Amino acid sequence: MIWVIMLGFAIWGAAVLAPAGPINAVGGFIAGAIVGPFGVWWAYHERGRVMRVCPACRSWTSPSATVCRHCGRDIPPPSSPAA
Repeated sequence: MIWVIMLGFAIWGAAVLAPAGPINAVGGFIAGAIVGPFGVWWAYHERGRVMRVCPACRSWTSPSATVCRHCGRDIPPPSSPAA
């Protein structure tokens, strides 16, 4: 049910935010209907994936990374939560 609501908001947002040029509200509605499900699919598949932040350059890195791909510095291992 939540996916239907999210899809509705995506379609509504595209229709409201569409510029009044070659793409009008109807075109924005259609674009949102086409593109919206991809955003829902991506959010579904990315859930549970935890990203880490490089302490040197503040870029997002993989949870298993030991070296930042942006600045090349070592990333300390994640600290385990206190028991």
